[in-house]
Amino acid sequence: MKKLLALFICVLLGAQITACSSNSTGTPSKDSTSSLSSSGEKSIDVNKGVFDVSITFPASMFAGLDLDAIKKQAGEQGIKNVTQNSDGSITYKMSKSEHNKLMKETKDTTVKTLNEYKDSSEYESITDVKYNDDFSQIQFTADKEKYENSMDAFVALGAGLQGMFYQILDGKKSDEISVKVDFIDSKTGDVLNSATYPDAFDTSSSSK
Repeated sequence: MKKLLALFICVLLGAQITACSSNSTGTPSKDSTSSLSSSGEKSIDVNKGVFDVSITFPASMFAGLDLDAIKKQAGEQGIKNVTQNSDGSITYKMSKSEHNKLMKETKDTTVKTLNEYKDSSEYESITDVKYNDDFSQIQFTADKEKYENSMDAFVALGAGLQGMFYQILDGKKSDEISVKVDFIDSKTGDVLNSATYPDAFDTSSSSK
């Protein structure tokens, strides 16, 4: 399950990483490394060095593309330092300022997505959304009757993935990544539903 989750997050991350960032040279230190998957194939690794940040994506993200095509795509976005590793994974290097820019854009995108859940007519039960700085806690306020007669609970999955996505890019270690998503009754304040990711994936898998 975690391997599938890693691939899903790669899809979310692909457009974001190629849409911003230029890079610099430098040797990454061992300050921080983040990897979601503990399976044979790595997911996304983030190494924060003294002068730059390296982000490594698994080979599966680039299926059907050769290195020249990947470099061309990255170059169009201003990313010139792109290398392919022995396992087929691809590493992008960027300055810390560019990584900060990436984090800001990712946060803005996450906030926009969470607010769209609240504002969209597609999710009629959701009346409000709150979240903390690193999206480790996301709380939706919902009309209980509408919530119980809808599929709005599935919003938790999207919100959980968005929060995990942000934390991975921020360099959190795999055992530190956690996003708790709650649905709260708008009238009583009672918890209608609660899920913590990525633990919820293991729970749903083991229940089958």
